[in-house]
This record gives sequence, C-alpha cells and structure tokens, in this order.
Amino acid sequence: FLDLVLFDARRAIIVGAYGLAFETQDGGATWKSWMSRMDNPKSLHLYAIRREGNDMIVAGEQGLVLLSTDGGTKFRRLTSPYIGSFFTAEILRDGTLLLAGLRGNIWRSDRGGAGWTQIPVSVPASITASAVRPDGTLLLGTQAGFVLELRDGRLARINSSSLPPVNGLVVSKNLTLALTVQGAIPVSASPIQD
Repeated sequence: FLDLVLFDARRAIIVGAYGLAFETQDGGATWKSWMSRMDNPKSLHLYAIRREGNDMIVAGEQGLVLLSTDGGTKFRRLTSPYIGSFFTAEILRDGTLLLAGLRGNIWRSDRGGAGWTQIPVSVPASITASAVRPDGTLLLGTQAGFVLELRDGRLARINSSSLPPVNGLVVSKNLTLALTVQGAIPVSASPIQD
C-alpha cells in the first residue's frame, strides 16, 4: 500500500501497487475492495489519493489519473497531461487539481481535469510528496531532497541545502512541517515562516 485518506477514526481508503484499493468503515477490522470502482484495467500502481469534500483524486503509474465527484462511489479516468508516473496529487479548496511526479512534472487544472497547465520547475527531480498548508499554499518534496513552495504560480525552495530524498510531508495545525526522508538524519521540526 502506498497512500491513504483518513476520514475519521473509523473510515479510511487505502491505495497501492497493482491497482489495490480498499475501504474500511470500522477502524480497520474489515476491508472492502474498491478496485472495481477504478477505471484501471491494466492494474497500474496507485501512488496517491487525496480528497476535498466529496471530490477524490487518485494518481498513479503511466499517467493514470482518476477523479470521483461523488465521495468515491465512481471514479472516471481523466485525460492525462503526461504519460509518466504521478507520485502525488492534491485537490485545493478552490477545486484546482494538482499532479506531480516523475522528472519534476507538475501539472494543474482549474477545470476539473478538462485541461492542464504545466508548472515549470528548475530542477527536474521527481516530485515524491506533497501537502497543503492551511492558507492553501502547496508544498512539494523532491527526490533531490528539497521542499518546494508554490506561491503565485512560482516554485521556491524552503530548504537551502539538500536532504535525503523526501518521501512524505505533513503540515500540522500549528504550521509545523514534518517530513519523512530516506535514511536516518537528525531533522528538527519548526514552524513554517510566512
């Protein structure tokens, strides 16, 4: 399994390799397959799942992008802007869809996936993690060990020196940024500065 969405202490959806997708409504005691809901006949890897309200996006291998607007009852395949793998995705509060992945490809759609615009990145390292700050600012973690912040359509590095490859990002309610990296290094968490 590669990613999950938590609704509360009892309900979660988890996705993973070879098209695996399951839901629990009892805190993990039992699981129900969601694989038939996904338009994924090749059983491609599902790397990321995110939700905002009733909308859910799933991003995966070979440019696979699936969107549900009914709380996950049905997912439809979106026309992908890129045929490489997407390792992360986000749905912003305004409905903007964001995809990021292999070779630094970052794409956004303000039209529910009907059209995509590429966001340029100066270093073509794969984007492997993402999170959204409470103010709506997008954070992206890279395989090159940098955390990028998207503001006004431009990407800027948060850390000046490279860390090991970033695998995960989480922003807490007090704006502390936590990240997971490959290998063991001492990292202290601190509030993100505006």
